[in-house]
Amino acid sequence: MQERTGLLRSYISRLENSHTVPSIDTLEKLARALELPLYKLFYDGERPLAPPTPHRWQSESEDMWGGSGRDKKTLH
Repeated sequence: MQERTGLLRSYISRLENSHTVPSIDTLEKLARALELPLYKLFYDGERPLAPPTPHRWQSESEDMWGGSGRDKKTLH
């Protein structure tokens, strides 16, 4: 694995034993060495999860700050 990732064997051991937290660059190197897409390191399903849909804020009253007029256009 050291040859395929370019990471020291001692560093890989620290990762395996949860003694250090890998950076995104390190995770990419590991995924490439394992010939896996990066998401497979975090998710065991067949396809990547769909991104969550953002929650749209709904005001109870148009009289609230930013709920009407010029501010409404800017904030929405």
